[in-house]
Amino acid sequence: MQLALPLPSSPALDLIGNDSLQDWEVIGGGGFGQIHKARHIKWRFDVAIKLLHHDDGSSTSLLKEVKNMQKGGSPHVVRILGVYQRCPPSPGRGLSTQLGIVMELMKIGSLATLQASLSGPPPWPLAFRLAHQIALGINFLHHLPQPLLHRDLKPNNVLLDDNLNAKLTDFGLAEVSHSVLKTSREEPGTEGGTLSYMPPEAFESSYEPTRATDIYSYGILLWSIFTGKEPYYAENPHLQSSMVRFRVPKGDMPPLEAVDRDQAGGLGEMMDLMVNCWDQQPSNRPHFLETGLVHLRIVLVGKTGARKSATGNTILGGEGFKEDSSPESVTVQCEKQSGEVDGRKIDVIDTPGLFDTSVTIEKMKCELERCFYMSVPGPHVFLLVIRLGRFTPEEQNTVKWIQENFGEEASKYTMVLFTGGDQLRKKSVEQFVGESVNLQNLISKCGGGYHSVINDSDSSANPDQVPELLKKIDEMVMKNGGQHYTNEMYQEVQRKIEEEEERKKEEERKKKEEEIKKQEEAIRKREEEEMKREEELRKIEEERRKMEEERQEERRKRRGGRWKKRSRRNWFKRVFNL
Repeated sequence: MQLALPLPSSPALDLIGNDSLQDWEVIGGGGFGQIHKARHIKWRFDVAIKLLHHDDGSSTSLLKEVKNMQKGGSPHVVRILGVYQRCPPSPGRGLSTQLGIVMELMKIGSLATLQASLSGPPPWPLAFRLAHQIALGINFLHHLPQPLLHRDLKPNNVLLDDNLNAKLTDFGLAEVSHSVLKTSREEPGTEGGTLSYMPPEAFESSYEPTRATDIYSYGILLWSIFTGKEPYYAENPHLQSSMVRFRVPKGDMPPLEAVDRDQAGGLGEMMDLMVNCWDQQPSNRPHFLETGLVHLRIVLVGKTGARKSATGNTILGGEGFKEDSSPESVTVQCEKQSGEVDGRKIDVIDTPGLFDTSVTIEKMKCELERCFYMSVPGPHVFLLVIRLGRFTPEEQNTVKWIQENFGEEASKYTMVLFTGGDQLRKKSVEQFVGESVNLQNLISKCGGGYHSVINDSDSSANPDQVPELLKKIDEMVMKNGGQHYTNEMYQEVQRKIEEEEERKKEEERKKKEEEIKKQEEAIRKREEEEMKREEELRKIEEERRKMEEERQEERRKRRGGRWKKRSRRNWFKRVFNL
């Protein structure tokens, strides 16, 4: 069934009547209507229905909200499923008195519901995740082809799913009639919006809402998230309204001392952002693109032939990086390209191929330093690009290479990104991963898990692959407490590497000294042994000489004795004339 209500240039929506719904239950109220839960008989899941009271502007108001919510094709904006209308219409009155919007059911309720259930602010990781997702949702609305302002950003308009992920609702409704049911204690202002979250310029007669309006409200919302409190709270709503109208135009902001600055290391940056967002001058308030919450910095790493450059072009939706099927590395030095994807600023830094023998260690070190210079204050993710097919031994060591060059901490900021998924034929990426224990081990070391893309020139063929990749990166960032890999981490790793190199050099020097000492000792010993042998030879020679002298003396003596005998014999002969 299609909606027959007039809505120029809007696609047809499912008209959902009583015959499609059962098990109705009131679950709450918003600033513009009562919220019900019901079971859709055909879809077989629960939906949320926001019903509006009838007045002359109800249909116009409803269609305006439907049209606005249709634009919200973001994981951080509540998804609209159709329009509810009580059937049949009342005769002669046109539309029925009961109209509503059918939306995805957010079972946890709103951020306000969560705050009411806690005794204080949520844990820091959850607080940052909520702040991050709300910023992504608002930034998405601000960067639609026809930009959309929320104009009523507050905890009641931030809904939470089962995993406590934030999604925006009730956006762009400042002009909707206030005659619909109001169940919230927050008093809407005649200026449109909720007074406690409205900027000072909203109280001026010449006020016109701009993006700066939502940014101011976001700053107040951050204070509420970080404190778990309602800004400018007073028991009497009318007293609170008067207090807000008096304090806000004077620049009296919620107290900063109410925020526990010791709860997390990253809170300081968020506090600075909060204060900048509620600046009294709209022109001084930052655009979301200028904050680290929506600005994403990606570093591509991988071996030559993994199609890193093509992947960068796929992410940015352009042809900034040079692509080539050559076996030689196309990227010989770090290169940076930037662009906007769904209203987000994305920086992609491509690096030379790993294990490229044509790149010296010194050259690679210089390129790594250039990489961090290009991604200041640091990358949110290292995308380890691997081409599907044969998983090489080199690629098995890539995480080790990353840890050696960026530190073990870097693995928390690493995600495996497969390219060439269209080459698997009938096999899924999951099946491919499941067949390789080595590949599973590599992925288990990466904090971001894995994703796959097809680098096709026709991006319309795979419209969801990049948004899904960015979503996974955001989840990894949130898992890391909203932190990115920092230059300080890199410098600390490089300091340790230099210390290790110095230690190795010192060990090598000592080793060489020891070897020299050993050689000198060996030479000394050889010299001593030679001297000893020479001494022994000298002694032997001396002994031999002495023995020779003794022999000669003995012979001389023997010769002398024979001469004496002959002399005596000759004497006798002469005397006795023998």
